[in-house]
Amino acid sequence: MRRSVKGNLGRASQQWLGLILSVVALVAVLAAVQVIAERHNVRLDLTPSRRLSLSQATHQILARLEDDLHVEAYHARERRQEIADLLGRLADASPRVHYELFDVDRYPERARASGIRHADRARVTYRNVHTIASTASEEYLAGSILRVLRGKIRQVYFLGGHGERSPDRAGVKGSYSLVWQALRAENAEARWLDLAVLSEVPADASAVVIAGPTHDLLSEEIGALEAYLARDGSILALIDPGPLPRLSAFLARYDVNLGDDLIVDRTGRILGAEDLVVRVPYYRMHPVTAPTDVPVVMVVARTVEATSRNLEVRAEAVARTVESAWATVEIEAARRGDATYREGRDRRGPLPVMVAASLKPRAKGGKAGRLVVIGDADFAADGYLAELGNRDLVLNSISWLTDEEALIARRPREIAEIARPLSPLVLTERQAHLLFVATVVVEPGLLLLMGTVVVIVRRRRG
Repeated sequence: MRRSVKGNLGRASQQWLGLILSVVALVAVLAAVQVIAERHNVRLDLTPSRRLSLSQATHQILARLEDDLHVEAYHARERRQEIADLLGRLADASPRVHYELFDVDRYPERARASGIRHADRARVTYRNVHTIASTASEEYLAGSILRVLRGKIRQVYFLGGHGERSPDRAGVKGSYSLVWQALRAENAEARWLDLAVLSEVPADASAVVIAGPTHDLLSEEIGALEAYLARDGSILALIDPGPLPRLSAFLARYDVNLGDDLIVDRTGRILGAEDLVVRVPYYRMHPVTAPTDVPVVMVVARTVEATSRNLEVRAEAVARTVESAWATVEIEAARRGDATYREGRDRRGPLPVMVAASLKPRAKGGKAGRLVVIGDADFAADGYLAELGNRDLVLNSISWLTDEEALIARRPREIAEIARPLSPLVLTERQAHLLFVATVVVEPGLLLLMGTVVVIVRRRRG
């Protein structure tokens, strides 16, 4: 009896000792995890748009800070936490960022003294340079930081008078209003430019955008653009298929050849889209395309090739379509969906659709004129800007043209919801077919097979 009691006490002691050791081990592991977490701060953002993380562009802007930057933010009561989180992420990314938060209703006099008239605004100060910033999004705040860093705003002029896309009228088919908004958020001001009236590009122009003209430019307007490039200007030309002889000749002088064709893709086309909607996944290493690893969706595109006739220009094709695409000279037939590929006349992909060119600078070490030509204007319109890498490509092109390398990066996918011709999930017909087979055939088949095996095994075991 005594041995049994001693044996029970011995087993109980061992169990208690094992429990104590387990608790001590657990506490030690938790303490080690806490120490590692404090020394190595890592944040995981699992949101689809990564809205809880700073974009690459914002990190690049903050890396350029050489002195302390102060943000004095005024908020509505219900947005305090949201703005605090955003400013906290900025401060975590750079030790030079300091911020204060004030309720605009509790400190109205201080807000007015700082130049604040509304909630959700901030006074950004860097080296005695001030600006008033919107705290509605990371992009607006980062653009304001860039503004105090640079001390000026980029002036981007949109050419008008030839049927170009409208950047200031939202809701109009083919509008560029979202591009306009994105530029405003990134320290740029978009303006209209009518060369038939001004006769020359304004001296403060950082870049000129030619967005899908339907009518050719006048000879005097071509001359004004040539003079602008000669004084180290920059031009982004988004040119849809169609005859524009004077504009084509102008671009040809800078080693950019516009193809008199239209690109078709029936094999690798996007599900639910027409044959003229093509993917552009192949990029050549270039400052504009280096951060982009996501394909672009082009809607009605022509080929754009680089030549080597002008020794004063360095032009290169930096984006190409998929292999299944082909270019036809039967433009009207292709628009109707009746074009057929003919060997020897038409061209198979991958096809060049984007050329970036740099002009030889006038002075050694000086700024060089730049030119980016893309064979489609629809891809940057409101209805398609949010698709895949479209937004990054057009904004990175403008950033490179305006010599703003800090903004050449991948941006958050978050964008205003509007009616779009394509689903946010962009799939080719082949990908859709594979998805259908995997979910409707393979997955149920595997479940049926597993059930059959279980039934057979149980029956054999009796």
